[in-house]
Amino acid sequence: MNSFSTIVSEATSTQWNDWRWQLKNAARSVEDLKTWGFVDRLASQDLLTPQALFNQKLTERYKTLITPYYLSLIDQNDPLCPIKKQAIPHLDELLETQGELTDPIGDQAHSPHPMLVHRYPDRALLFPTFECPMYCRYCFRKETLNESKIKLHQDLPKALSYIRSQEQLEEIILSGGDPLMLSTAKLTKLFIGLKQAGVSRLRMHSRMLVTLPQRITSDLLQLFNEYQEDLNLKLITHFNHPQELSPETKKATKALLSTGLRIFNQSVLLKDVNNTPQILAQLSKGLDQLGITPYYLHHTDLTRGTQHFRCSIDEGIRIYQALRGQISGYLIPRYVIEIPRGGGKVEVTSHAVRKGKQEGEWILTSPLDFKDYDYKDLAHKS
Repeated sequence: MNSFSTIVSEATSTQWNDWRWQLKNAARSVEDLKTWGFVDRLASQDLLTPQALFNQKLTERYKTLITPYYLSLIDQNDPLCPIKKQAIPHLDELLETQGELTDPIGDQAHSPHPMLVHRYPDRALLFPTFECPMYCRYCFRKETLNESKIKLHQDLPKALSYIRSQEQLEEIILSGGDPLMLSTAKLTKLFIGLKQAGVSRLRMHSRMLVTLPQRITSDLLQLFNEYQEDLNLKLITHFNHPQELSPETKKATKALLSTGLRIFNQSVLLKDVNNTPQILAQLSKGLDQLGITPYYLHHTDLTRGTQHFRCSIDEGIRIYQALRGQISGYLIPRYVIEIPRGGGKVEVTSHAVRKGKQEGEWILTSPLDFKDYDYKDLAHKS
């Protein structure tokens, strides 16, 4: 494999702007990253040791995929680059903290079908794929992504049958994986099936604008434009840091908005990535300039191997309160936490989140059954 600088310099404009070329030339292993020079720089700063990674089988436990585009956003002269931390495998992912979970938000407990999670009465998640344009190191579905591929033509009919059988079900949320990893032809068939199943709102959760904006092609825009009215389409994107707001992203966002699509953003509060009110304020302002609405700020889930990304709830509240004093109210996302094992989502600063009797212990009230659930803050420092 050529060096990363060679790949970038030799790529034609047509190739660089082709999302399939980006995926074909993506780094898919630590060995690729080593060849391209990313691992060596990190290793010299004691952040990543290639041989140790192989010995401890990190890449076997969690997938690696980073497009040349997203790698180009990394500042290789900055050892604390927030893009690098989200993308590059880290030895700390092999460390497991007591209390972490393989299924942190309880998808399996609410899954009537392998492609579906039906947690709330009026809306359900649909997974058309577990593939992603980048495997984020903090992802709460890190282990699900290693499961066998979904056979869309085989599994979708039963999923659609379930959707039709649920009278209260109005909204489908395409998640995964990243639904925009599907070809536009497959997405078209999916949209047709959902429309025929009586879906009145369709929400797409995708990080393509962040990690692979080249995916926003003319045929995809045509599809969104065609089904905007019938399915009331919305896109939920996932920017975590203002450094991700590149010229390519801005161009793709403008094109999406021209179809009438509404775009919202959800971020994850990540230690050493965006855990300051200044960075979050800059991100919200940048998103607003693009026409993207700040929607959620997620407290990091209790996913295995993500302790190095985790802030305490107390710290998150302090950051969030400081953020409210820096920017206008319409720029402030809702700070939320998922109740482990499927209890649903609650706002951290609401009455649904209360301190427990012991330091680091919290009580979360589920919006689903209104029961109280104990929550141990794994990042709390006494």
